Amino acid sequence: MSPRTSLSNQKIRDERHDQILHAALKVFAYKGFKATKISDIAAGAGISQGLIHHYFASKKEVFTAVVERALIGALAVFDENEPAGMDAWEQLVRITGQMLDGLVVHPEYMLVLTQSLVNQETPPEAGKLVASLGQKVQANLVALIKAGQAAGQVAGGDPEELALSFIAVIQGLAVTQFTQGLFTASQQPAASNFIPAPAIILRLLKA
Repeated sequence: MSPRTSLSNQKIRDERHDQILHAALKVFAYKGFKATKISDIAAGAGISQGLIHHYFASKKEVFTAVVERALIGALAVFDENEPAGMDAWEQLVRITGQMLDGLVVHPEYMLVLTQSLVNQETPPEAGKLVASLGQKVQANLVALIKAGQAAGQVAGGDPEELALSFIAVIQGLAVTQFTQGLFTASQQPAASNFIPAPAIILRLLKA
């Protein structure tokens, strides 16, 4: 058997890193930062605690990495929606669709981001990341809303308020994923994803 190359070793490290963050995301979302232990993350990832410490120095570092990944993903949604000839409204439609798709796959991301803002026990580094990169997401959304208003596609009003309202709806949907059973006759957990069509969300912005 030939020895592993540096490239294959790096691939293994990257895969293990992703495995840890994927498990940590779910544990942090369901248990919160304070109640989560490294042993919980290790159990979720199916690896030893020692191996986690090989990649991350502390629970705080793991949490901050999860937050950073969520925010980079949010910014990427805007970067991926700049094809030639696509107007502001078409970009808003595509962005909304991708955000909603993200809630189907990982509603936990939004809950972890919210924790980093409202929970004083979360690492301050995570809160600073949310403030910094979150402002970029907000700025991109405001720019699209302004362009849409200029084209008569987006409703009038303060673009900042419209952008914040849009983000609040997305955040609310993430929470609803975990509380849906409380508002239904069956009282069952949200086994099926309660994600409306993009057109419903975009009524908030439609001129």
